[in-house]
Amino acid sequence: MDNFRQRLCFSSPTISDISLDRERNNDVEDLMVFFGTDKIGNMIILCVNQNYNLKQSNSLIHIRDPTGLEFTNQETDRGSYEFSSWKTPSLQFQCTVPMRTWRIVFSGRLRNGENYCHVKINFLWKPFGFPVYCDKNNTFFKHEIDLTDPDYIDNLLGFDQFGQITGSMFVDGKTEMINMRAMKLRRWNMSVEDSAFVGFMNSDIMCSVQKLERINFRGHLKTSSEHEILPPDGIDFVSEENDNKTIEIHHKNFSLNASLKSQVTVILNTVSIEIVLGDDFKGILLCFKDVYKTDKIVKFAEDISVNDHKIGLTVNLASVMCMSSNIVGNKAKSLFQLKKAIVDGLINDIIVPDGICITTVAMRTHINENKKLSIDLNNAIEKAKQSDFEQMAVYCKRLNDQWRSTKLCAELLEAISNGVNEHHVYAVRSSGTFEDGESTSSAGQYVTILGCTGGTCNIGEAVIECWSSNFSARALTYRKNNGQPLMCDMAVIVQEQVSGPGVAGVAFSRDPNTGDPGKITVAASYGLEKAGVVSGSVEPHEVVVSRLQFEAVDDNVTTSAGLLQATSNFRVENDNDEKPLQCISNNLAKKLADICVRVEGVFGSPQDIEWVAVEDRVYLLQSRPITSIFAWSNDEITREFDSPFTSDDVVMFYNVKEVYPNPMHTLSLTLDFFSTYPLFKLTEGEPTEIYRNKQLSYTHNNMCLNVCQMFQDLEPGSVYVKIIEYSIAGQCFLTSDIWEKILLKNRSSTLKKILKSFSTFKETLYLEWRLNETHKLISNANIEHSGTALDLLNNINSVVDVLEKVYIKQYSI
Repeated sequence: MDNFRQRLCFSSPTISDISLDRERNNDVEDLMVFFGTDKIGNMIILCVNQNYNLKQSNSLIHIRDPTGLEFTNQETDRGSYEFSSWKTPSLQFQCTVPMRTWRIVFSGRLRNGENYCHVKINFLWKPFGFPVYCDKNNTFFKHEIDLTDPDYIDNLLGFDQFGQITGSMFVDGKTEMINMRAMKLRRWNMSVEDSAFVGFMNSDIMCSVQKLERINFRGHLKTSSEHEILPPDGIDFVSEENDNKTIEIHHKNFSLNASLKSQVTVILNTVSIEIVLGDDFKGILLCFKDVYKTDKIVKFAEDISVNDHKIGLTVNLASVMCMSSNIVGNKAKSLFQLKKAIVDGLINDIIVPDGICITTVAMRTHINENKKLSIDLNNAIEKAKQSDFEQMAVYCKRLNDQWRSTKLCAELLEAISNGVNEHHVYAVRSSGTFEDGESTSSAGQYVTILGCTGGTCNIGEAVIECWSSNFSARALTYRKNNGQPLMCDMAVIVQEQVSGPGVAGVAFSRDPNTGDPGKITVAASYGLEKAGVVSGSVEPHEVVVSRLQFEAVDDNVTTSAGLLQATSNFRVENDNDEKPLQCISNNLAKKLADICVRVEGVFGSPQDIEWVAVEDRVYLLQSRPITSIFAWSNDEITREFDSPFTSDDVVMFYNVKEVYPNPMHTLSLTLDFFSTYPLFKLTEGEPTEIYRNKQLSYTHNNMCLNVCQMFQDLEPGSVYVKIIEYSIAGQCFLTSDIWEKILLKNRSSTLKKILKSFSTFKETLYLEWRLNETHKLISNANIEHSGTALDLLNNINSVVDVLEKVYIKQYSI
C-alpha cells in the first residue's frame, strides 16, 4: 500500500524520505553535492559540507563553461551564535519536498584568477527516480528502508539520486536558463581514506562508484533506459604512484578506462573534491580525510539551554533567555546576539543600547485576563481565516479600542519599573516571533513608540499599543498572505533611546536589490527621533562601499586598512538635480562597512542593520536578514511543480490541453494522480524509475505529454504508433527529428522490442474493458463534499484506495 501510494503520489514523501533527507547530527561530516553537466559542455558543482562538532558549514560552487573558463566560490559559515543547516552566507540548499524537490539559491561573487563577477542562481533539482542507498558494507540497493531497525539506519552511509537541475543563472547583468542532468549525493560518517567518484559519460550515462577502506569497489549506473547496480567485477579503481587514480568500468553498453587526473582540488574540512575531466567524461572525485582541527570553537547559542530558567514577564536584553525567540521574539534575540558578539570581541567600536524585553508570556497572560478582549480577538482571527476582510477590519477596529481600554497587571508594571530608569527616555518596539525572519521581515506592520519617559504609565501605554498593532487588520492580512499563524505571539522591547545631534539610517551588508556582496550600501539622514530612513518618509543620502579588498584580508579580522583601500569606490547613488543633503562622512561610511562585514559574520547571512551615529559613537538598534536576496523568483514559483525533463525530451499538449484547458490546482499537482498512473501501460519499469514511467507530465502548472517517454519502447512506423498518434492528436505528428530523440532513449534489444509490441497489442485489446472497470469502481466510490480540510484529506484517501484497486485489477491480467 505504501509503495503504491509512493508511486502514485510522487510528490508526497514517505516517512523514510523525511527521516533520511534531512540534516544528520554527526560529529564529522554531513555532505551534500549537486553535480550536473549538459551536452554543450557546461558543468556545475554545488556542495555543502556540515560539521556539527565545530558547528560549521563549508560550501563550494564551481562553474565551467564550454570554452573551459572556470569560476569558483568557497565559503565557511561560522555563524557565531547559531548554526543553520545547509547554508553559508551566499549559498542555501532548501528542501522543499524530501527526496523530491530541492531549491538551490546562490548570490555571491565567483572568482576566475584575479577577476570577480557577481552571479545569482535560482535552481530547482528534481529526481528521475527514488534514491539508491549505500551502507558500511559498500552495498548499493534500491529497496525501502526499515526505520524500525536502529542498527539498519546506523549502518547507512548515504544515498544517491539521479535527476535534473533547471532554473536561471544571472551573471553580470545577463540571464541564462539552465537545464542539465544532475546527481544529488549525500554522505555522512565516512571513514578516512574512503573515496567516491561521480561521473557523466557520453552526456547521457551517469555513474556513482565508491571505495570504502578494505572493501572492493561498488556502484551503480544510469542510462536513458536502465538503472542498475554494477557488479564488483565490473569496476576497477586503482591509485597510481603519482597519486593519480585510474577507473575502469565494464558494462554491456559502454566501457570506461580513464585516468582521473585532478584539474582543480578544493578541501572542505573533512573531504577534498577533485574535478576530473576526460575526452568523453566529466566527474568529481571525493576523498575523505581527517577532520580539520581548530581551537577556535565558540560556544553556540543552541548549546545554551533556557529550560532551567523560570520564564518571567520581563527579561534583560543581556540575559541568555533572549536566545529563545519563542520567549522574546526575533528582534530581541538579535539584539542579545549583538551584545554577546561585542563581549566576545567579534565586533568592536559599537554600542547596543541597554533595555528589557517584555516576554510573550506577558501578552498571553494579558489576553487571558481580559475576556472581552479575548472574544473580539478570536472573532477577528475567524474572519481573517474566512478571508472576510471587510468584517475583519470592523472587528480589528473594535479590538483596538478593547486593547486601549485594558491596563497592565500590577506584577508586570512592577517588573517594568525594576528594569528601567525613570530619568531615561526609552523607545518601545515590537519583537514578534515571526518578525524579522529569514523569509519575511514584517517591516512596517507594527508600531514603534519613541520618547517614552521612564514612568511605568507611559511605557505601559506604549506596550499595549504594540500588542494592539499585532492584531491590526494590516498585520492579520500580512500574516495570512505570507502563510504565518494568525494568532502569533509578540514580545515588546523597552530600550534606552539614543539622543543628541547625529545621523540615523540603515546599512546593508550586500546590495539589497541584486544580492551582490561586493557592494555594501549605507543610507542615512539627519535626526535621530524621526527615523526617516527606516520609515521611508525622508529621502536618504546613499553611499555604496566596495568590498572587493575584504577578501584579501584574514577572514576573521577585517582591518581598517582594507577599508581605506576602498575609498575610491565610494559613489553617491542618487544623481537627481535635487540631491539629498550629504550627512555621512567617508570615515563613518568605512566604519559602517566594517561593522556590516563583522555583523554578517556573526549571523552567517546577509544583514539589514539599523544604526544611529552620535559624534564618533555608532549604536546598533537592530539587525535582521535581508529577505529579498533568497526570495523565490517568479520563474521558480511557476516551475515549482514541473516534471523533470531532459534536454532531449519533446513536450506536446494536443488533446490534453482540450481536456485540461486551465492550469492545474496545486493540490492536483502535488497528488500527481495522472502522471504516474500507468493506465495505458505503454511503459513499464521498476518502481524506482518514476521518470521512465511518466506518460503525462506537468510544465508551468499545465498538463502535457512527454512524447519521448510515451514512445520510447516502440518502433517507428508500427501500427501501435499510428493508433496512439491518432488517439492523441487525430493525425501523425512524429517527425524524423522527434524520432531521433525518441530512439536515443530506446536501447532495448530487438527481441525485447518484439515482445513489447505484442504486449502493447494485448493492452490495446483490453483497453475498453479496463476503462469500463475503472469507471465502475470510481462511480461506486463514496466521495462526499469536502467541508473541511480533514474531509478533503479523507476523500483523497478514498480516491487513492479506489485507484489502488484499479491498479491491482489491471496488473492481475
